[in-house]
Amino acid sequence: MPSFPTIELPKIDLPKIDLPKIDLPKIDLTDLDLTNLDLAALAQSARSTARDAAYVMIGAGVLAAREVQIRGRALVGGVNSVVSRTSR
Repeated sequence: MPSFPTIELPKIDLPKIDLPKIDLPKIDLTDLDLTNLDLAALAQSARSTARDAAYVMIGAGVLAAREVQIRGRALVGGVNSVVSRTSR
């Protein structure tokens, strides 16, 4: 695997970055060695990451739907108790 430079994100002051001033064509990639790049492993990693992200999103959706169901039942119960008290 080629080694890429690391960036320590806590040290970057994001509001001070002026993206329009970054000139991408001036970034020199001629010394980047991609001959040892294992595309099959990268593709497998990308598939695995995408699958994991899909499972997380589905799980979050299921939890949100369950929370809506619980709150809906609580609301109906509260309305029913108010209606039963006022109809006496």
